[in-house]
Amino acid sequence: MAQNQQTVAVDIGGTDIRIVVFADPASGTIVARDHFRHSHNQDFASDLQRLIELIKGFAPDTDRIGISIAGIVDGGTITGSSNLAAWHNQPIGERLAEAFDADVRLINDTAAAAQAEVNYGAGLGSEFWFITSGSGLGGALVQADGTVTPQEPGHMTIHADGPTCTCGGPGCWEVYVGGNSLERRYGIASAAELDEAQWSEWCVDMALGLRNLTNVYWTPRVYLGGGVILNEQQRLPVIVERMKQWPYRPVPELCPATKGSDSSLYGALALFR
Repeated sequence: MAQNQQTVAVDIGGTDIRIVVFADPASGTIVARDHFRHSHNQDFASDLQRLIELIKGFAPDTDRIGISIAGIVDGGTITGSSNLAAWHNQPIGERLAEAFDADVRLINDTAAAAQAEVNYGAGLGSEFWFITSGSGLGGALVQADGTVTPQEPGHMTIHADGPTCTCGGPGCWEVYVGGNSLERRYGIASAAELDEAQWSEWCVDMALGLRNLTNVYWTPRVYLGGGVILNEQQRLPVIVERMKQWPYRPVPELCPATKGSDSSLYGALALFR
């Protein structure tokens, strides 16, 4: 097995698979990156093979691969994901370990983004929630000592009479604010096509979910990531004002992720710190 500091980080989201090669875990310096979309119907075998080929092109001798993935992680696989059904119970870690003779570690994507805030951002030393609105809606709770606990706030019901979520539950938060759900709900190609009235509804539902979340466990800050949120940061004050209309506990500070869209990749890197 090669002994070097170069580390590969992979983010397997509901739409894209992203690959970054870091010079070393301490500096977090990116030396190469690429991405591709899942194949039609998310064919696990072909997508994994393409991932292996890309890694071999960038870092054939890597002995460390961190995987951030949108699902419930159990060792080297995921046991559940509303956006990656084809990857359920597949030997992701085992296949990559065999291909590279490498140490392969998996982490939930939102937990990874939260870990990045602890190790490479502004979050160490305080409690906070990390919420992502990308293809879906994920969350993790971070304690003051840096302990990250993955949660599934996206499957918290916010409208009991709402549409059935891919998880089987009614009116889940993800149904109203997650990118894939927005596309299905409004018949659009991406969240960028939402009109102002639709964005207004999105802000209300973001505020409702965040209020429920911080009423259950209050933190002074909530860090926000994922493509939907990061591309619409100008709407965060609107969400805050809406939360203030339902006073019960203080409205936490809403902060964009320090590492932006790369948060989950830095979190995968942090597995080797």
